[in-house]
Amino acid sequence: MLSSLFNKNTKKPDTPLMDKETKKLFKEGNIHYSKGELDQALEIYKKCLEQTPLIPDIHNNIGEIYLLKNDISSAIVLFNYIIKTFPDYPYGHYNMGIIYQKNGERKKALEEFKKAIKLKPAAKFYNSLSGIYCDETNLEEAIKCLNKALKLDPRYSLAHVNLSKIYLIRKQFNIAISHCERAIKISPEDPVIYNQLGRIYQTSGDYNRALEFYIKVLELSPEMVQTHYSLGNLFETKKLYSKSIYHYTIYLENSIKDLKDTPLFNELKERVEILKNIPEFYIEQGVAFYARGHISDAEDMWKKAISINPEFISANILLGGIYEEAEEWEKAEIEYRRVLDLRPDMEGIKASLEEVIKKKK
Repeated sequence: MLSSLFNKNTKKPDTPLMDKETKKLFKEGNIHYSKGELDQALEIYKKCLEQTPLIPDIHNNIGEIYLLKNDISSAIVLFNYIIKTFPDYPYGHYNMGIIYQKNGERKKALEEFKKAIKLKPAAKFYNSLSGIYCDETNLEEAIKCLNKALKLDPRYSLAHVNLSKIYLIRKQFNIAISHCERAIKISPEDPVIYNQLGRIYQTSGDYNRALEFYIKVLELSPEMVQTHYSLGNLFETKKLYSKSIYHYTIYLENSIKDLKDTPLFNELKERVEILKNIPEFYIEQGVAFYARGHISDAEDMWKKAISINPEFISANILLGGIYEEAEEWEKAEIEYRRVLDLRPDMEGIKASLEEVIKKKK
């Protein structure tokens, strides 16, 4: 059991240096770790421990892998062992803080992050501490932490991204954008930055710029399914319901493992069904069919829109148009008269109706 393995010795030992062979193994494990090959990395790190059991970095990396594999109980045992055995090693406190933060225990997380910072002021420690302050809506303290992170590491792009998020909350869009631009100079291929820019522009109402950045995200990282949710929301706002449903559906299909039966998942599923039953959706579908020359399918879609909302005159206008093109004058007349029954002030439709009546004769 991990608990018996890591709780035997709570007295601080003398930490030996890695021998040459262990160093080589450790580097190999780090390569697998950086590639996300967690099982391979874990196996190698355990071999390292067999050779040199009192190296905190090895224990820490194993603990982080447990965290990534969602084996929280094993991670807790291991980080507690690190804290007791290597009290001057900051990453044990830092990673315990991460666990507390995940569990919503903000006060405990705050304490652990502060302990880590006291042992070693590091940009990532201040960044995580800022997250606690954000959760507590203490944005001023969060900003201070992120500025300290950047002072320690001016190339820490994540701090710029998180500052951008805070200024977005405050609706200080220009400052939020400037932090993203600085982050891009540091990490030009990081999709997270472009996603944040998309959120800023979407929130500020510049949907075209937002769309540009969301597309960039998916070019860089197609697996970032959260961006499909953002695109679904953006297109829904623009009343482009077919596109909205398309992106929401991709998000749902790729999130089913993690989100199934959660309120968010179920609410979004319901939202998609609602969008499929509004007339605008069928108008869009009809326009798409019409553009491809599928006139009969377009007609069906627009009739469906009318069946949902008989007063949705856009569908009648479109139907009148295709009937005119097909020289089906009686059908065109019926549609235009329906429009004028609801909107007698539409001079353009009056003119179209007069033209249809002339041709009908």
